[in-house]
Amino acid sequence: AGVWYMVPQDSTLRVRQRPYFHVVDDRFVDANFGSNGIGGNQGFEAEDVLAFNAEALAIFGSFSLGGEYTWWAVGTDNNHGFTGPTPDINYDTYYVEASYFLTGESMNFAPKKGVYDKVTPNTIVGKGGYGAWQVAARYDVIDLNDPDIFQGTGTRALGGEMRALGAGLNWYVNANMRFMADFYKILETDRPGGNFDGSEPYGVTVRGQVFW
Repeated sequence: AGVWYMVPQDSTLRVRQRPYFHVVDDRFVDANFGSNGIGGNQGFEAEDVLAFNAEALAIFGSFSLGGEYTWWAVGTDNNHGFTGPTPDINYDTYYVEASYFLTGESMNFAPKKGVYDKVTPNTIVGKGGYGAWQVAARYDVIDLNDPDIFQGTGTRALGGEMRALGAGLNWYVNANMRFMADFYKILETDRPGGNFDGSEPYGVTVRGQVFW
């Protein structure tokens, strides 16, 4: 877990995100503060940001379950004539993911580094084995919508909310090689007035990796 505080330079701040498949250049959700941000020259400037983050992971033999949650509170200032008090804008994002080894292995986590380490299959391809096979699923949400965000004209200007679901299959040939296939679906994009409001694309990605 962690807490951090930031005062953005020049009162500008931007939080935005592509869909899961980053070959897409467009950011489906985008919250932009400053003279060129929310409401243009009649919108809000970011005075400060207070954020909280928590992450957890549990490994039970071949099964693993993990998740992370982040919450932002953005303090705002009037910018070029916006009338009325400026609110604190709250954002949050989180994910939950689970995986299971069909062949009996276990995820290898390195606590000192705070990252997953490589998986060594119980049997090796080419040496009479089939390698390690793992299935995984993930659900994630990023919510940059806040009902207190308005342009100077009184028109709501939301950053957007995106919900997604993914499923994956991993094949570990040996301790240094694996192949991955993912299917990911954007379940909902909620950004009233934005270009991507209602977008629900999906994609399939494959990857081969050799590592040491």
